[in-house]
Amino acid sequence: MAEQEQNDIVQQLVEARVEIERLKGKTSTTLSGTEFLTLLFMMPIILSFVLMGTVIIWRTTSNPAEV
Repeated sequence: MAEQEQNDIVQQLVEARVEIERLKGKTSTTLSGTEFLTLLFMMPIILSFVLMGTVIIWRTTSNPAEV
């Protein structure tokens, strides 16, 4: 009887470890190479639009009569 209980506990531990590893895999956030390169090449375009918007707002608020 004790051996059966021990086997059941071992089986539950194995299942718990499998579940933990599955959950770790779900929570890890990694980028593939393609996603990283897309972000890398799109960042200058995004930054240029942000900078352009900042300059437009700065010029508009600093001298509204000129606009």
